[in-house]
Amino acid sequence: MRVFLGDLAHYTIRLTNNHTPINIGFIAAYLKKYLGDSVEVKLFKNPDLLMDEIDRHCPDVLALSNYVWCQSISELVLRYYKRRKPSGTTVWGGPNFPMNEIHKARQYLMTRPYVDFYIPYEGEIPALNIVRALMERGGNAKLLQRTSPELFEGSFFITDKGELHGRNIGIQMKDINDVPSPYLTGLLDPFLAEELHPMFETQRGCPFHCGFCHTGLDYYNKGRVFSLDRCKEEILYITSTVPDPTKSHLYITDSNFGTSGDSP
Repeated sequence: MRVFLGDLAHYTIRLTNNHTPINIGFIAAYLKKYLGDSVEVKLFKNPDLLMDEIDRHCPDVLALSNYVWCQSISELVLRYYKRRKPSGTTVWGGPNFPMNEIHKARQYLMTRPYVDFYIPYEGEIPALNIVRALMERGGNAKLLQRTSPELFEGSFFITDKGELHGRNIGIQMKDINDVPSPYLTGLLDPFLAEELHPMFETQRGCPFHCGFCHTGLDYYNKGRVFSLDRCKEEILYITSTVPDPTKSHLYITDSNFGTSGDSP
């Protein structure tokens, strides 16, 4: 099965978001860990390159991130993909979604019929559930949504009756070290070669409930950390792989770096 993952950015003189797509890197690494060579995964930042590749080798699954800065370009590509392959499966995920008001969540997806699944929280397990179900049950997402909705834990979808369905939304892995490093597995090498700035995560979660931040939700209050050895290996790998370490910035993307006593 061919899966394309995109964390898209607009282009002006250069990519407006010039960072490695660690978010989809985690998902790709998790899919490869559990599905191995049965799944072909490609990662994209550039929407033009993604659309060209859709034309050449249209994937079975297209999954894109959804943040306020990339919603429009992601929607454009999702619509384009559905025109090219109506039977293909689309997955959208990220915090730019009305989780606080579920009645708005239904309307959000009803007005976007080109989205088959929406993952509002941590994406690794729900993405694996979707891809594995499609691989094992024949690849017809709409049929499986109707006959076996329990296969898609962690994601929302609209049923053929227009109802919002979501089972075990917010599913989390207990140990985030179960996700292989997208750096150490080489998945982000092409983006390092392009001199995109590496994004780096040492932990997930935040103990605070700030009203201005999406990580103020209860879901994010449980802190989980990557091992210190893994973090060291990733930093060494990044500095030895980027073309010129003196011109690259390492961005720590923890929700609240340094607030957890368990943090490396």
